Amino acid sequence: MAAVFLLLASSRDTGSGWGAVAQHLSEALAAEGRVILLTGDEAEPEARRLTSQQRGRGRLLRLWRDAARVRRVLASEGLDPARVTLLAVDETVLPLAAFLNMRHGLRFGLVYHGTYAVDPGTGFDRRAMALAERRATAIFAVSRFTRDAVLETRPALAAKIHVANPGVPRRDITPLPRADRAPVVLSVAAVKPRKGADRLVEALALIPAARRPRLEILGLTKPRSTFQRKVMDRIAALGLEDHVTFRGFVSAAERDQAYARAMLFALPSQQSRTGFEGFGLVHLEANQFGTPTIGCLNCGNEDAITDGETGFLVDPEDTAALADRIDRLCSDPGLWQRLSEAGHARVQAQTYAPMAEVVRRTLS
Repeated sequence: MAAVFLLLASSRDTGSGWGAVAQHLSEALAAEGRVILLTGDEAEPEARRLTSQQRGRGRLLRLWRDAARVRRVLASEGLDPARVTLLAVDETVLPLAAFLNMRHGLRFGLVYHGTYAVDPGTGFDRRAMALAERRATAIFAVSRFTRDAVLETRPALAAKIHVANPGVPRRDITPLPRADRAPVVLSVAAVKPRKGADRLVEALALIPAARRPRLEILGLTKPRSTFQRKVMDRIAALGLEDHVTFRGFVSAAERDQAYARAMLFALPSQQSRTGFEGFGLVHLEANQFGTPTIGCLNCGNEDAITDGETGFLVDPEDTAALADRIDRLCSDPGLWQRLSEAGHARVQAQTYAPMAEVVRRTLS
C-alpha cells in the first residue's frame, strides 16, 4: 500500500526558503505516494488553513482548532490517521505536530532549517519543541551545520537526527555565456543586518574603480529602518550611489532574469550559533543559471557550495576576502567559466528526490 504523508508548513510560497521546501518536497514525496500539504497561507481555503503557528494570545485555542481542521481533512479524504505519516516541514508547526501525535498517535518527523532549531523563542515554543523532539520518530536537518548546532545543546538527539539537503526542481535552463552578462553582483535577500548588505557595500569599495561591478539587491526593503539608513549613509560616504541598486521585492520571473544576467551571486550573511543560514537555496537557484556564487563559512552554505568548485566560501567578517572573490570572478574568464559549469552540472542532480527518499526511508 502506498504511503500517505500529511505535511504541515507555515507556507508553500516558493519565494521563501521554508515555502520552497514545503512545496517541492511535497511534490517529490507524491511521486511515490499520496501527499496532503496544509499551510498557513492566506490563499488556502479556510477549512484547510493553519493558524496555530502564529504567536500571541489565543494560541492554545488556535492549536485546538487546527487539530480539528486536520481531523476533518483526513476524514474528507477517507483516511485513517493510523495510516498517515506526519511531517512538520518547519519549526513553527512543531506544536501542532506534537499535539496531533499525542491526541491521535500519528507517527511524525520534523524538519529543522536553521536559527529557530536552536532558538525557538518563547517559553511555549521551547516546551513544544522539547515535547516534539521526544515524541518524533526522526528529525531531518537541512544541513550538517544545522545538525551540529542542534546537537551542541541536545546531544541526546544524535540517534534520531538525519541530514537531508533540500534542492531545486529540475529545470531545462541554458546559461547565458559570460560575454552576454552584465558586470553585476546579485544578492537576493531582505535588507536586514544578518543578510550582509553592509558587507557587500564595503567589499565593493575595496575593488579598484576601473574593475568595480555594480551591486543589485533583490528583496524586502525597509527604507526607514535603522539598518537600511545606515547602509545608505555608508554608500553615500563611499561614493557608490551609482553602483548599488535596491530593487525591492520582484516577481519570480524578474528574479530569474536577474540570476541569468548577473556575473555572480553573493550573500555574505553574518553567522552565530543562534542566527545562521541553515542551507542557502538561493545559491542553488543561481547555479541553475550557471551563475557562480559566494557564500559563507560556518553555516549551512557549506552544504550548498563546494568551495573553489561551484563557488566560494568566505569568512563573513573578512571583507577583503569577499572583495577578492568578487574581483576574481569578474576579471578572470577562465575561473568564471569553470565555476559556472561545475555549479550548473551539480545542481542538475540536486533535486528534491534525494531529500524525499531520506524522509520516506526513515519514516516508513
